[in-house]
Amino acid sequence: SLILVETTLPPGTCDNVIIPILKQSLKNRKMKLNDIYFSYSYERIMPGNGYMDSIINIHRCYAGMNKSSSLNCKNFLKKFINYKKFPLFGFNKLKDCEASKILENSYRAINIAFIDEWTRYANATNLNLNRIINAIKLRKTHNNIMRPGLGVGGYCLTKDPSFVEFSSKFFLKSKINFPIINRAKKINKAMPQTSIEFIKSKVKRLEKKKVIILGAAYKNDVSDIRFSPSLDLIKYFKNKKISFEVHDPLVKNIIDKDVNIINTLPRFKNYDVILFCVNHSSYKRIKKENFSKNAIYFDLNQVLNNSQINFMNKNNFKLEILGGNY
Repeated sequence: SLILVETTLPPGTCDNVIIPILKQSLKNRKMKLNDIYFSYSYERIMPGNGYMDSIINIHRCYAGMNKSSSLNCKNFLKKFINYKKFPLFGFNKLKDCEASKILENSYRAINIAFIDEWTRYANATNLNLNRIINAIKLRKTHNNIMRPGLGVGGYCLTKDPSFVEFSSKFFLKSKINFPIINRAKKINKAMPQTSIEFIKSKVKRLEKKKVIILGAAYKNDVSDIRFSPSLDLIKYFKNKKISFEVHDPLVKNIIDKDVNIINTLPRFKNYDVILFCVNHSSYKRIKKENFSKNAIYFDLNQVLNNSQINFMNKNNFKLEILGGNY
């Protein structure tokens, strides 16, 4: 049998936790560890419309506890991955493969935290950060710089960076510090506050306005709300007793029983402040007739497309884009 672990793990988990358990279990069955194949290959699946594509058309990393395990894992992955176009990457050690996922997501989390610092600076100085990023992205070596956004959600970037510290403490018994990672985690957790301050700077007497939050999921085109930054907005508006409603085409309900989710897009003329928070593809198909000049619009997550933005600017709608107009 081939055992393939795909979940994200603190580096060293396979060697220090899983394999010893397997070894003891096999011993009880009068078997040896070499009677099975054990491997690790973390998933890089992207929930949403690109789900299947992210399984088949993506570079995959793998490792085995020995050469035969590694080879069996590789042959299995080749059965469904487009490996000729997306070559597989083999590691010699299980912990190297485990660490690869942690470093990858830590890098993304730090990149996001870094741009939030600049977003706050841009808000304070009226700097057009999005245009600046457009210029930077023209360089191939810098085109993965992040954009301003509402916040970090989901089940990966909110926890994975912590795994290296866990590994260091419990497996190495080390006191190695990770100041950059820990600082990035704190910045990302507080990131929705940047958008809240941005909204407050543009809207007078927000407590007297009626607000609609467009998007409750943690990312576009999914119904998953785990650690969604939109929940931070909901919590803020509730605490401040600001009148608000929440729309999401996919989310049916949230944990808070006092908050109802609207699944059918309402008329914008019924609101004073309209917040685009999640990049759902359905929001990019909103017809021009649905927009009302009575409201002020906020794009907090690169939700609106160029056609919608151009229409609103041309017709003098009140539009505020986090990071500045493109």
